Amino acid sequence: MYDGHRRVTIFALGWMGMLSLTLAALALSGCDQGGPCAFADADASTGSASTDAALSGSSTDAEACPTAVIQVKEGGQVTLQTVLHLDAEQSVAASGDVARYHWTVEQPHGSDSVLLPSDSVADPTFEADHSGTYTFCLEVWDTSGTKNCQIACTQVVVSP
Repeated sequence: MYDGHRRVTIFALGWMGMLSLTLAALALSGCDQGGPCAFADADASTGSASTDAALSGSSTDAEACPTAVIQVKEGGQVTLQTVLHLDAEQSVAASGDVARYHWTVEQPHGSDSVLLPSDSVADPTFEADHSGTYTFCLEVWDTSGTKNCQIACTQVVVSP
């Protein structure tokens, strides 16, 4: 079933019950051990990404983890020297509110931009000072100190 966000959800009924698999635009990790998996889902047209908890096997408390959601207001493709406005305000916590944010950025060789005012606010800005692909990742914690189960990441391609 296509849900409009470059994500395909397949439902299969087997001897173990209902299983939901999400095939996402970004890499998956940790799903081959039979435990809870989280899928990063990216939409290049809007520059947004989120994580969805999915269960593999029996019950777990993965749904209690906060969910990090990234939006890049300028979208997933911009020109050189664009100031990007990152937004984590759509991130959610299962109980309570999101209390802490931590951003990281992997940037092209030679780029020395930093997240402003810091990497710990919900809505930093970032100047794309070199051509190439920038990968922004976000971790969030709720008011009880529970960290998201999967880091959300999104990419922005900067052209000259």
